[in-house]
Amino acid sequence: MDEVRIRTGSASDVDAAVALFSELDRFERGWRIFEPRADIFDRTRKHYEELVAEGSGILVLAETGGRLVGMGVAEVARPSMVSDEQAVEISNVFVDPDFRGRGIGRAIVRELVNFAEGRGVERMVLKVFSANQSGERFWTSLGFEPRYTQFIARTEEVGGSEQQESG
Repeated sequence: MDEVRIRTGSASDVDAAVALFSELDRFERGWRIFEPRADIFDRTRKHYEELVAEGSGILVLAETGGRLVGMGVAEVARPSMVSDEQAVEISNVFVDPDFRGRGIGRAIVRELVNFAEGRGVERMVLKVFSANQSGERFWTSLGFEPRYTQFIARTEEVGGSEQQESG
């Protein structure tokens, strides 16, 4: 087995990173509530291109034998509407299932932490689908803790609506 190398992505990596994002999309598809945009892969490509060109965030890649097997994205953001405090928002962390359990995800996150520390940002935030129990275990094992829950319902399913009260 070749050694896995963790590195920052460049413009030449964008297409391969979008292909890995496509695998992440398939992995998460059953958990999604909202239908992805028709142009999601084009938008992702543009987003990754901007990240590597502008340095406003970081695209971290894991590769072995010339093949990408993992990735993660981080960007400085203001995640709370009630505060000006910045955090680094983590997204698109994915490791090919054939390569899990080898510390690749942890190594990717270490690089994302280095990005945050290099910008003087003290907090990191991320979102995990509630059905992704292995993802929740992974993130809590790294020291992340859940801070709020997002609830979703169809309008016709919400108790106390006029339709239910009059019916």
